[in-house]
Amino acid sequence: MVEHEVRTSMTVVRGYLRMLLSERHGVLNPDQWSFASEARRSTERVLLMLDNLLELSNQTGGQPLPVVRKPVHLREVLVQAVATARPLLDDAGIKVDLALEDLDDAHLQADPDRLEQVFVNLISNAVAHSPEDGHVSLQASVIELDDGPFVTVAVADHGPGIAPEDVHSIFEPFVRGKDARSGGVGLGLAICARIIQMHGGAIEAVPSAGRGLFRVTLPLSRPEA
Repeated sequence: MVEHEVRTSMTVVRGYLRMLLSERHGVLNPDQWSFASEARRSTERVLLMLDNLLELSNQTGGQPLPVVRKPVHLREVLVQAVATARPLLDDAGIKVDLALEDLDDAHLQADPDRLEQVFVNLISNAVAHSPEDGHVSLQASVIELDDGPFVTVAVADHGPGIAPEDVHSIFEPFVRGKDARSGGVGLGLAICARIIQMHGGAIEAVPSAGRGLFRVTLPLSRPEA
């Protein structure tokens, strides 16, 4: 009932904001455009938080997280994730350094929308902890393990880093690191962990002074597949 009431109200607000930003009913001046754009981003954050709460509720109630697998090229997912996060990056004056040269053969059987959700969340987290005019980096590499080929993607920032005592707990629902700066409630990383686990992979936070670092490891499709 709460979900229905909140979503209905926020959908109406989002609809009117989109109409304003389309300028079909009049051209906005720069300040008006900025105000409406920020209001729209705020509604999207509320709706995302609502989705995360519902997903968490479904999982704790025994319902599996919906994942639709199909052939995916990881580079395309990462490039799209950066594009989705571009407004947030531009607003914060953050540049992105991409090192994806090792992904020519990085094919997965995965849900591209779910993986994009993970990397947008990690990029957003990095932006929240980056100094003004800082950099966020995405670096990928293919590795060979006993179980076959895997790909690792590291998302790093130049913020205060992750405290050693937080590296495991921050993936639990409603837990935030002691240096958390965002206005979230501690759901994003918990959902990310579940998505990656359902893809047969792993996500970890790497403690490092002066740098925040998350590493995602995913199994690649075998050539014969």
